[in-house]
Amino acid sequence: MKLITRFLQNPYVKIFVSPLASILFGLILGASHTESVRWHSVLLLILIVVFGQFIDHFLYLRIDKQTAEVAPNVLLYILEGVLLISSIIFMFNSHWIISVLLVFYIVFIHVQYMPFKMTGTIYHYLLSVFFNGFMMNVIAYNSQTFAVTQTFLINTIPIVLMFIVLNLEVFNLKSIIINNKQITVFQRFPVISIVVCALALLSGFYFSLPSSSYYIVQILFVLLSAITMLPLLVKTQHEKQTQNKMNYIHAVTLIFTLLYSLSQLY
Repeated sequence: MKLITRFLQNPYVKIFVSPLASILFGLILGASHTESVRWHSVLLLILIVVFGQFIDHFLYLRIDKQTAEVAPNVLLYILEGVLLISSIIFMFNSHWIISVLLVFYIVFIHVQYMPFKMTGTIYHYLLSVFFNGFMMNVIAYNSQTFAVTQTFLINTIPIVLMFIVLNLEVFNLKSIIINNKQITVFQRFPVISIVVCALALLSGFYFSLPSSSYYIVQILFVLLSAITMLPLLVKTQHEKQTQNKMNYIHAVTLIFTLLYSLSQLY
């Protein structure tokens, strides 16, 4: 368990793999409703969310942590170029509404830091949950099916709940790193993440019914997700532990998304 935990705390997992949680559910469910997977759309969306995460981390280092020396401008230009090219190619094969939503997502990545710094505010929190937990999965689903069903929208509820937990934890941990204090909501409601995690698991189990695997996949989804969430209860003592915990919660969100997607299929 310790070996797995250390692996999930790896910053490279957070940067390269964890962003897939924003699109994985939509891609898997969308691919299951088509005769053939549109792999070029899958690749483009992966590039968009991964390089979007790169840019987000870059701006976090420069603006929030004020460590510009570890984030050179030339790196930002390269990241922006890849994100822009991938997005334009993806838009050429998408409905105009989907293209507009993707533009909003890209704009959000930037405006959360500049020119109007929103990080740590309720607006940033709500928009982050909306874009990363809901809207990008809708875009991913549409990229495979060219449609968005009411059933799919309802089934995203557990994903949105998990992203609520992710953003609550990340906002709190970033506040500790930057300001050396917790945000107010955690001082007043220390069990809020646990409650929302439980709701995500229960709703995920419910929306996965009926089961075609004699409930085996659904039970594994709940048990494995719950086990991976346990280390989140551990309090951090210094900045490195806080950063590791922030990396870990991103990985847990990806695991939850993958297991819930399989639970939906089987």
